[in-house]
Amino acid sequence: MKQVKLDFQRFEIKYRLPRILVSTVAGELLEHNLVRDPYVENSSDHSYSVTSLYFDSPSLLCFHSKAAGAKRRFKLRLRIYGERLEEVDRVFVEVKRRENAVVIKRRAVFSPEQARAAFEWGAGAQALDDSDGGNRPAIEEFLRLQRAHGMIPMVNVSYRRQPLIGRFNPGLRVTFDDRLVVSSAPRISLVQRLPTDLRETVMEVKFNNALPDWFQSIIRRYGLERESISKYALAVITASRMGHLAYS
Repeated sequence: MKQVKLDFQRFEIKYRLPRILVSTVAGELLEHNLVRDPYVENSSDHSYSVTSLYFDSPSLLCFHSKAAGAKRRFKLRLRIYGERLEEVDRVFVEVKRRENAVVIKRRAVFSPEQARAAFEWGAGAQALDDSDGGNRPAIEEFLRLQRAHGMIPMVNVSYRRQPLIGRFNPGLRVTFDDRLVVSSAPRISLVQRLPTDLRETVMEVKFNNALPDWFQSIIRRYGLERESISKYALAVITASRMGHLAYS
C-alpha cells in the first residue's frame, strides 16, 4: 500500500457552487498555482468516487449536534475511495472532530478483509481492539466514542470528487463534490442510489493558515458565500424520508 497521511489539523470552509460554474472556477484555480491531484491523473473526468459509512447513536447525536451548530462536535465513519468494498484495496477508519473553526481528522487504514471482519461479519467494532491500522491512537479514539454513545452504522454517503492541490503549498486543497447519493447501512458499499435534494456542487476549501488574496478575489468575483453544508445531514434526511435509515 502507498503511504498515506493519517492525521490532519486544518481549517475547512464550504461553498455551494452552481454546476455550470464548476469548470470555470476550477480553471481559474488551475491558473493560480493549483494542480490536479495525482490520484485523478488517469481519470477522464478528473474525479474519483468517495463512499463513507457514517456511525451515529440511536438518538442521532452527531446529526443533531450539526443541526444545532455545536462548536465542538465529532463524526465517526469508514471511508473508501470507490463505490464498493470489492473495488478498493484499503479502508479508512476515521474520527473527524470540529473544534470551533479547526477540523481535526485522525484515521487508520485497513484492508477490506479486516474492515469486513470488524464491521460486517458480526464481530462489531470491538474487533479493532487488537488492530493497529498504522495509527493506534485513532483506533482507540474511534472505539471510545463508539462505545460511549452506542454508535452504530447509520447510512452511506457517496459522491464524485474533483480534487485540486496547491502546487507550492501542499496545505491548500480544493475539492468539488457532486452527484451526492445515499445508500442504507450497514455495509460500506453503494447498494442503492437514493438522490438527495442537493442540486449544486459543494466546493470545499482546506488550508492551514490564511487563504491567499488571489483565492479570495475569485470567491468575490463569483459571489460565493460560505455555507455550513453537511453531506451526512443531507443523507440522514434523505434516508429517513425514504424509509432507509438504519435506526429511526
